[in-house]
Amino acid sequence: HTPSYRAAADRHVAGELTKINKNQTVMISELDGMSQFEEVKIDWTHLATLFVLDSNRDGKFCAEDFKQFVSTCFSVRDKCQPHEFVKMLQGHCTLKLYDSIAFDGDEAFVTWFCRLFGQEFATYTFDEYPGAEFMIRDVAHSVYRLLKVHENFGCDMQGFFDLLQRTGEEMGIMRLEDDRLDDLVPVPALQTFARTYAQGVRGLMSELGYDAVLPSSQ
Repeated sequence: HTPSYRAAADRHVAGELTKINKNQTVMISELDGMSQFEEVKIDWTHLATLFVLDSNRDGKFCAEDFKQFVSTCFSVRDKCQPHEFVKMLQGHCTLKLYDSIAFDGDEAFVTWFCRLFGQEFATYTFDEYPGAEFMIRDVAHSVYRLLKVHENFGCDMQGFFDLLQRTGEEMGIMRLEDDRLDDLVPVPALQTFARTYAQGVRGLMSELGYDAVLPSSQ
């Protein structure tokens, strides 16, 4: 692809960012509102793709993130056939995610995961549960939708929400009979879910025999 074609992609992204937010910063809930550039269509429900897109790991997506990501997309696109692009990009991003988890540790991923899904929601605390923060159940719905929990694990939304609440009770940070918490998700339970996800990535790549590569700048 010529530099002019990539420049056109950059202009397209810049226009979409301005349309969504004059500050040109996009939250995870706003990604679906972006129209896609013709030759680099992106699956915004692929977590590793969002991880690579969010180059500074602040849980939101700015113009510089998209500019770097467009470059990554064309780099991948130039090495494959058009019909292979989506799978190749997802594979590239999954390897980048694994490299980061392997070298930076699970907790760095957990921190990013909670920023990604949680920063659009207020947190709540209760004197009876010192040290624990809670968010409204919308955060669970966001995780459920993006990670395709129903398709991948056969669990409906209510079942997923109940699982997070039961995890919180098992951790000793909430009581299920407390009516005030009926529609709240304990943040430590989300963190536990994120750790489990990171461990799953580790396990998958280990089974595939992949050796982590020290991450370079995205």
